[in-house]
Parts: sequence; C-alpha cells; structure tokens
Amino acid sequence: MALTGSKLTASLYAFISISFWGISFVSTKAVLAELDPFSIVVFRFGIGALFLLLLLLIQRTRLLVSIKYLPHLMVLGILGVFVSGIAY
Repeated sequence: MALTGSKLTASLYAFISISFWGISFVSTKAVLAELDPFSIVVFRFGIGALFLLLLLLIQRTRLLVSIKYLPHLMVLGILGVFVSGIAY
C-alpha cells in the first residue's frame, strides 16, 4: 500500500499526536513529584491556550464568535474542562 502525500502527512501528524499523548503520562508522573496537580492543570491548559492563539495569529484567522456568547463560553470552559481536569 503506497502512501500518497496527504496520507503520509496525516500519518505523520497521527504519529506525532500519539507520541505526545504517550509521553504525557511519563512526564506528568515525573512532574507530580515537584508540583501539585492544580499547578500542572493550569500549566497544561495555559500552554494549550498559547498554542491555539499562536495558530490563530499565524493563520490570520478571526474567531467569528459574538461577544454576547463570551460569558457562556467562559462558564462552559470552567465547568467542562477545568473542573474535570482538577477532579481527575
């Protein structure tokens, strides 16, 4: 089975994602010896937010979300992601 350019790129992205996902367990266990879980969660989500912001800036993409939905998105972010990250 020959891989075309797009399939090769998709396979490479999948491999990188799987590698980071697998390494995260080992690195989290090592970091837990030095930091509390809350600090790790804040650090991880901060890195993710900065990465997504950088992606938006590089692609020059505007988020088409009305400002009136911002409070709803903040509540969903806190309840759906942040609390579950702390709980587990």
